[in-house]
Amino acid sequence: MRILEININSFGKFTNYTLKFENNLTIINEDNSFGKTTIAHFIKAMFFGMKAPKGKGKRLNLPRFKYLPWGKTTYGGSLTFIYKGRTYTVTRTFGESLTNDSIVVKDHARNVNIDELNDTKITRDNFGDIIFGVNSDSFEKLNFIQQLEVLYSTDDKIHDDINLKLRGLFGHTAEDSDYASANNILDDFIKELSPSLQRKNSIYNKTDRELNAINSLVFEAEKAQQLIKENTNELDALRKQKSENDKVKAKLDADLKLITNKKLLEKDLNDYNELLAEETNLNLQIKQNKTIFGDNDIADINLTYLEALSNDLSAKENDFNKFKDKTQAEINTLNVSLSKAESTDVESLVIKRSHKEISEKITKLNADVDLLTSKIKKFTVIDILLSIITLAIYFFVVNSKNNKLKQEIANLNKEISELQQRLQNYEQELVTMAHEDNGTNLKLKIAELTENIKQNQLTFETLKLQVFNVYQKYAVTINSVSDVHVAYFKLKNHYERHLELTKKLNDTKAKLQNYDIERINKDLKVFATLDEEKITDNKNDVDAKNAQLIRTITTLEQQIDANENLASNLENYKLDRDELRETMHNYDMNRTLLEVAQKLLKHANQQLAARYLTPLENNVNDLIKKLKLDGYAVAFDGNSEIKLKDENSTEYYDFAYYSAGSQDTISFLVRIALINLVYQDLKPFMILDDTFVNFDDKKIKLVRPLLEKLAENNQIIYFTCSSSRALT
Repeated sequence: MRILEININSFGKFTNYTLKFENNLTIINEDNSFGKTTIAHFIKAMFFGMKAPKGKGKRLNLPRFKYLPWGKTTYGGSLTFIYKGRTYTVTRTFGESLTNDSIVVKDHARNVNIDELNDTKITRDNFGDIIFGVNSDSFEKLNFIQQLEVLYSTDDKIHDDINLKLRGLFGHTAEDSDYASANNILDDFIKELSPSLQRKNSIYNKTDRELNAINSLVFEAEKAQQLIKENTNELDALRKQKSENDKVKAKLDADLKLITNKKLLEKDLNDYNELLAEETNLNLQIKQNKTIFGDNDIADINLTYLEALSNDLSAKENDFNKFKDKTQAEINTLNVSLSKAESTDVESLVIKRSHKEISEKITKLNADVDLLTSKIKKFTVIDILLSIITLAIYFFVVNSKNNKLKQEIANLNKEISELQQRLQNYEQELVTMAHEDNGTNLKLKIAELTENIKQNQLTFETLKLQVFNVYQKYAVTINSVSDVHVAYFKLKNHYERHLELTKKLNDTKAKLQNYDIERINKDLKVFATLDEEKITDNKNDVDAKNAQLIRTITTLEQQIDANENLASNLENYKLDRDELRETMHNYDMNRTLLEVAQKLLKHANQQLAARYLTPLENNVNDLIKKLKLDGYAVAFDGNSEIKLKDENSTEYYDFAYYSAGSQDTISFLVRIALINLVYQDLKPFMILDDTFVNFDDKKIKLVRPLLEKLAENNQIIYFTCSSSRALT
C-alpha cells in the first residue's frame, strides 16, 4: 500500500496545497512552523475522519477544531493511494460536527465512485477500518508515530484492538482472557476464601464472624425460652392486681369528675336555657317574616320567575310609552297641519318632507358606504409576509377588521334598500293623493294613529293585570309598575331572611342536641353527697400503686418481648448456623480448586506466550541484530510487558529501568515488528513525526539504513525540523 498524492482544500494553515510522494521513503525537513504535524493529521483524517466533541469541555484540543479553517472555505481535501494493486482517491469534507462530514471514494480503474470495499459498505466512520483492519486508535499507536509518543512503555499494554488481532493471527479469539487480570482475580478470590488477619473484611473472615454471632444468638435464644416462662407467671399476677386497682380508680375518677365539673355543669345548664330562649325567639321571627308570603309554600317560590316578570313589565311599559309619545307627536303634527288651512295638502307636505329627509339620509348613507369601502384593507405581498412572520396573527387581525367593515356596509346597504322602498311608497301615495280630499285623509290618519295607541295600551294593560294578579298572592301592595319592582325586592329580602333565620334555628337545635339535660340535673343532685378531699386522697393512693405496677409490668413485658424475639427465631438461627457451617466448608473446597486453577492458568499462559508473543519477540530481536545493537535483547511476559537486557547484563529487567534513548529505540523496533505481524501482506505506510528526538548521533546514523530497508516493503513518510535528524 502506498500514498501517491494529497490535495488540501483547507486544513489548518494549508489552503489549496498539493504534495506528491514519488518514492517509498519521503523525508520532509522543514521548520517547526511549516505544518508537518498538520499534514500528518490530514493523512490520518482522510482515512479515519475526525472525532466529534463530547460535552462542552476542551473542544479546541480536538483536531476537528484545532485545524478548522478561517473564512468560508471547504474544510477538507483528498488523498490518492494504491491499495491491493488498484488506485483510489478518497475525498472528505468536515464541519464542526459529524453531521457536516462527507466522504467519496473513487476507483480509478473503473473511473467510478464506489460505495463498498472488501464487501463492506463504506461510511465516513469505517473507511480506515476497512483498509487497515484496525481502528483509529490502533492505527495511531502503530503507523502514526508522533513526536515524543514513540515510547512503547507509556501504554500499560498493547491496545485491545491490536492485542485481539495478534491473538487471532496465532489461533486465538477475542474471548481469550488477559493472563495478568485473570491471575489477579484468582489470587484475590483465593485470599478472600482464606483465613487471614491481613484481610479482616474478606468473605471468609466475614462469614466466620457471622457464624460466631449466630452461635451466640442460639445460646441467647435457648436462655430466653426459660426466662419467658418465669416472667409470664409473675406478669399475670401483676396484671390481675392492676385490673382491680383500675376499677377502684375509675369509680374515684367518676366522682372527682362530678365535683370538678360542677361549674361546667351549671354553665351547660345556663347555656341550654339560653339556647331554648333563642329557639323560641327564632321561631317567632320566622313566623313574623313568613306573613309576607301569605299562604304560599316558601319552597315553591320562584324568585327568578318573579324577577323576569318585573323586568319584562318595566320593559313593556317603557316600549309603550315611547310608542305612545312618538305616535302622539305625529298626531299633534297632523292636527297642526289640519288647523292651518283646510285647503292645504297637509299630508302631501308631510310626505314630501319625509321624502326629502329620506333622500338626504340615503345620500349620507351612500357616502358612509363609500368611506367604509375605502377602509377595507387589501392584502399585499408585504402583508402576506408580515402574516407569515407573525404566525398569521396579523392576517387574522386585519381579516377580522375587514369582516367587521363588510358587515357594517351590508347593514347600511340593507337600510338604504329599505329607505328606497319607502321613497317609492311615498311617491305612489303622492300620485294617489293628487286625486283625493287632503283634509279627509288627515282625519283618517289621525283616527288610525289614535286607534293604534288604544290597541297598544290595551295590550300593555292586559300584561300589567296579569303581573299584578301574580303578586296579589303575597302580602304586598301593587298599584303601579314601579310597585312591582318594590314588591319583588321586598319578597327577595324576606326570602333571604327566611333562609338565614332557618339556618340559625337549625344550628340552635343541633347545639341543643349536644346537651343531656337529664344527666346534667342528675349529676348536680349527686354532687352534694361527695367528699372531695377524701376522694382525692384515695385516688392518689391508687395512682401511686398503679404507677409502680405499670413500671414493673412494662419491664416484664419488655423482657418477654425481647426474649420472644430471640426464642421465636431459635430454629432460624440454627438453620443459619448450619448454612454458615456449610458455607465455610465450601470456602475451603473452593479455595483448593482455585489454587489448582491458578497453577493451570500459569501453565496455560506460558503456552500462550510461546505461540502469541514469541513471533513478536523474534521479530524485534531480528531488527535489533540488523541495527547491530549488540548485547540488546527483548522478551515479553504473558501480559505483553517488555523486558530488556543489554550487553552489561545477563538478566532481563523492566523496560523503565533503561534510558529514554534506549526505550525510544526499542519501542520503535517493537512498533515495526507489530506492523509486520498485524498487517502482514498489506505492507502499509508509516508516518514518523520527528520520532527520533531522543536518539543520539550514533543511533541517528543507524536509522537511515533501517528506514531504507523498511521502505523496500513499506512506504515511510518522515517529518523533522532538525538537520541533525534529517538522516542525510
